[in-house]
Amino acid sequence: MIAVRRKIGIVGAAISGPTLALQILTHPVLRELYTPTLWDQTPDPFPSSCHPTSPFSPSSPSAKTLQTAGAAIALSGNGLAPLYALGLRAAIDARSQEFTGVSFWRSGYGAPAFSPDEAVEAAQPAPAVRLNRMQDPTWSTELGTNMRIIERRHLQEILLKKVVELDGEVVWERKLEKVEEVGDTGGVRVLFKGGKGENVSLLVGAEGAWSEVRRAILRRRDESTAEERWVPDFMGATGIYGISSPKIAPLVVEGVEKEAAADTHGIWLDQGTLSMSPLPGGKIRWDLLIPEASPPEHSKSKAEEEIDAEVEQDMISRWESRIVPNAYSTNSTIDILHRHAGVYHPATSSFGRLIAASERIIRSPLRSSFGVEDATVLANCLLNHSPSAESNFRTALEEYAQVRISRSKKMARMASLAGNLSLGERWYWRWLRDYGIKWMPMPKDPKAGKK
Repeated sequence: MIAVRRKIGIVGAAISGPTLALQILTHPVLRELYTPTLWDQTPDPFPSSCHPTSPFSPSSPSAKTLQTAGAAIALSGNGLAPLYALGLRAAIDARSQEFTGVSFWRSGYGAPAFSPDEAVEAAQPAPAVRLNRMQDPTWSTELGTNMRIIERRHLQEILLKKVVELDGEVVWERKLEKVEEVGDTGGVRVLFKGGKGENVSLLVGAEGAWSEVRRAILRRRDESTAEERWVPDFMGATGIYGISSPKIAPLVVEGVEKEAAADTHGIWLDQGTLSMSPLPGGKIRWDLLIPEASPPEHSKSKAEEEIDAEVEQDMISRWESRIVPNAYSTNSTIDILHRHAGVYHPATSSFGRLIAASERIIRSPLRSSFGVEDATVLANCLLNHSPSAESNFRTALEEYAQVRISRSKKMARMASLAGNLSLGERWYWRWLRDYGIKWMPMPKDPKAGKK
């Protein structure tokens, strides 16, 4: 008699959700035990007229759905290893850029463009000092590569296509509204907006910091404190993230050295950090991290929200119109970018040139995330403790909690230290950051030195 596979419902189809689904679908034991289903509140990112494995135009409405997930992400060894093990190396390497060299700089703010009538690309660049350079700083002998930078939408596309190829189920436009227990079986009933519902043996929240699954768990524990505990930890910073394309405007200025165009650049500011990395196709990903007193109100954060009314209609063809609507005022994001337009960049002369050529700009509170690693660990725990017909998932989830809580606390401490150094809000953090990187000894051949 063939055992009935248990259904695992996964809310969120960005990065960690599809990764967990693939861990189940590609493992011979897990695939026999479970059937994963992905639900996401966004529209289907693949055109209905195309096969799911067909590429789609970056300008199509379906591609814009993927773009709202974020700008670009850096995949270090703990993310690359499980993704490579899933058979995705060729696809990831083809659409990502290896992090081969990094240069560190100290820059002022130059002559910022304060008026909306001033072109950010014309901002006068500030003088800057190069502090140091590292070659292959993240080299992994085991993987044969450094960290890799990839557009978030491209990684999401790679993962989703593989899920569909393996007959995994992905259901779009399903917004979670309520979770109910189902009798004594240990399963739950998931209710979505519009009245639709499904029963699952295990429900996993993979929809980001404001997870409705986590909210449901907190409500079950203590309704009186659930809403307060549901609010994600705030790290005292905001991040503005973008992808700049030479198809919109020229990026690299004439006469720039090859090394300057190929390197990742970390640029220390009096208050914050600007970092940039090259991407395939001549694109450049950039992250601006600056201190922030308080997080935005979540009540305003809606993917379908229209751009702020303060933004004039004549901006439709300008970079301002490519800011993804979210909880932040679009005008405040525009103001920040205007004030930083004169920050130095060794390949483009000024940050303003990158702003003007941006395909999309996303702003969000600074948070740490380890979605690929989380999904891999959960899959391993499910494998180690396969539930019998009479038992639930408690043992597997207890092991997962033990492993991830300690890991999360450690990474939170590291993220806090890195945040203090990057933001440089206090003089001693700026001094440690600037002089620490300036006098740090650099290995001559990291590839040969790392075993």
